[in-house]
Amino acid sequence: MFWSDAPIADGSLYAVDAGFWNMSRNVWNCGVTSRPGSLSDAESVRIMQNVMRAALEEMERADTAFRVILSVHTGLNSLTLLQWANEDQKQRYLVPQARGEKLASFGLTEPGVGSDAANLATTARRDGDRYLLNGSKMWISLADTADSFLVFATVDKAAGHKGITAFIVERGFPGFSSESLHGKLGVRAGNTGILTFSDCEVPVANRVGEEGEGFSIAMSAIDQGRFTVATGAVGLAQACLDASLRYAAERETFGRPIGDFLPVVENDDVIGNLHHHAHIVLDQQQPDLVLVANKNQQLIEFGRFSGIESRRRFIEAKKNRLRAH
Repeated sequence: MFWSDAPIADGSLYAVDAGFWNMSRNVWNCGVTSRPGSLSDAESVRIMQNVMRAALEEMERADTAFRVILSVHTGLNSLTLLQWANEDQKQRYLVPQARGEKLASFGLTEPGVGSDAANLATTARRDGDRYLLNGSKMWISLADTADSFLVFATVDKAAGHKGITAFIVERGFPGFSSESLHGKLGVRAGNTGILTFSDCEVPVANRVGEEGEGFSIAMSAIDQGRFTVATGAVGLAQACLDASLRYAAERETFGRPIGDFLPVVENDDVIGNLHHHAHIVLDQQQPDLVLVANKNQQLIEFGRFSGIESRRRFIEAKKNRLRAH
């Protein structure tokens, strides 16, 4: 086995936890709470996306696992509640999440259902003033650490996507349990696991939106998630570029740093294209990358512009960095 399941020292976990919550509070304070009541939910989400951009890039530049926490807690859960939850739900869940008092996650993927979100096997049955949820969710980030989850289940399998409904499930609800998955090949520092619902009792007051609105809620949440993943990938690409430039300045062959050879400069341009294109997509306010990919001509134009401009910028940046070394 080439991986290790050795736990991180408690002191390190506490340090990471404190740093994340301080950053999370600052993101929300800068993005939404700076002008309470003066913005629509859509405007607030857009501001949050812009504020989160730098934080997401820098977190993944250090470690993907840290970016995942912000993606799930803020992108998939909190921003979705901001758009879809009622005022009571926002006060009970969104406010403590924004303050850094509670950690939240998202439960859509199932053992047999990945991207085909319209065919969920997890069910929800109305029973008086509560719903009884049965089923399981797989590959859930923060499964063993989050205080609550935005969970999707169907109230009517025959209705397809029109039967899917969203619920806020607290860890302490009767019938809820979770367990961690071990031996992952990547994102080793992040907690990933399974959620199980066995007649899990969820109050009607914790249903987000109406019955049958869950598919629309899930798709809007996934858009937020794609935005955070794309932004984080920019930071990861930057980390790769930085490491490549350092190596190109240090490694010598034929008496010269390998950074002096043209093929290395051209390879830099590949990462440059990714970095620049991601920012173009975000600046176009199209977090759903699939929508952009389907617009073939637009994508071609993005590629042409990105290729020419990023080549100029990154070759110049590389020359400057090599001079600094």
